[in-house]
Amino acid sequence: MIYIQQLYRSNKEFRDSRLNSLFSDFSGLKESNPEGYMANLNAWKHFLSSVFNHGEMLSFNYTFLKKMLLYRTSRRDYLPEGLYIVLNDMINNDKSLILESTLNMHNESQRPGILLMLKNAFFGTNIIDVRNKQTSVETLLSVEVLENKCKVIKEKLFPILDSDALNLDHLRSILTESNIDISKHDLLLCLQYLQRDFDKLEISNDIVVMKNGDARREDESGEVVYEDLKHISDLSYTIYKLQKYGNEKIQEVSDIDKKLKKSLHEKNLIVAKTQLKLKKLHEIQINKTLNSLENLHTLKIKVEDAQNNLLISKVWKENTNVMKLLNQKAEVSDETFDELYREIQQTDHISNKLGIKFADPEDEAIDKELAELESQVISDNKRGEEQEIEEIQKKLDSLKLPTSKPLGEKGTQTANQKQQEVNEGGKKEDIETNKEAVLN
Repeated sequence: MIYIQQLYRSNKEFRDSRLNSLFSDFSGLKESNPEGYMANLNAWKHFLSSVFNHGEMLSFNYTFLKKMLLYRTSRRDYLPEGLYIVLNDMINNDKSLILESTLNMHNESQRPGILLMLKNAFFGTNIIDVRNKQTSVETLLSVEVLENKCKVIKEKLFPILDSDALNLDHLRSILTESNIDISKHDLLLCLQYLQRDFDKLEISNDIVVMKNGDARREDESGEVVYEDLKHISDLSYTIYKLQKYGNEKIQEVSDIDKKLKKSLHEKNLIVAKTQLKLKKLHEIQINKTLNSLENLHTLKIKVEDAQNNLLISKVWKENTNVMKLLNQKAEVSDETFDELYREIQQTDHISNKLGIKFADPEDEAIDKELAELESQVISDNKRGEEQEIEEIQKKLDSLKLPTSKPLGEKGTQTANQKQQEVNEGGKKEDIETNKEAVLN
């Protein structure tokens, strides 16, 4: 991967002088050069942590990871021959990596029981080596990335699971809408990891459910009835996909409508006619989708109703005396039930007959609607121009021009008169000055 090559080049530990040592099988350094061994081990641990978190890499195996960590330089390609040393240490000592097979036993390893303690005392602890034939292809998990993803999944999905049982495809689609990219396999691993802390979380046959004491989900012993939940989860997922499809179609119609008005404004009637046809076809598809959604929602209600009926029937079977008493009081003949059933069938038949039958739009109707839209656009443009003219006129009327009279008219002074007044004022000032000088 490109980002791994960039991480190699930006990491000071992987400078040219150390590449031969870092990419070699440095297990022999553990005895001859312990400091060099620990330096290589720590350098790889920090680098792998960067790789996992930078690409949010959750699951992988030893064989795949070794090929992926190939470092290409201008001189040669380096393959991490000592990678198994690092992975074994991260699994057995740091516990920062775990195997998928031990995922559900993670809690037991943290709180070992008496049998496990005796087993370890007699046979020693189980040391995992990723080079084993079976382990080399088994899925490894980065605990740090796993816990980060589980935190997001818990926040996004647990509120939904409290109210409904959903399949993995449905849950993954919900996460994708929130810009959380995760594979179906990794999602399952995260949910299995979350089961350590949430006993109510149940997973089976790609169905995820939160046990909450709902009698429609669980039998008398409190166990989840997955056979009953599978068709409900599939139905919920189908409704979800159709709703998403319908929203996309509505957006397409909105976009086409904008283009249609633009074409009419530019008097491009040929393009406008095509766009109007497309708009009508999309609207037909939207109506079909809405009808299908209505049917599916109705079906889901019927299924839930059937589940409720099952619960009620169990109560009635256990209370036969109550049933007999109710039947005695409810004196209704078979003819009444038959008549009611026939009326219900007739109502359904009429409803089906009155259902809208959609057909492709005819050219005559398209041309008529197109002409109406064109007339409306022209009228809107004309009305807009008139409003602009009125606004300009109002602005002109609001401007106040100067109203002073020309020079020489009554009530105004000519230039000569003004000059005369200035000269007389100067003479008066000179007389006053001379008086003050004589008195002094």
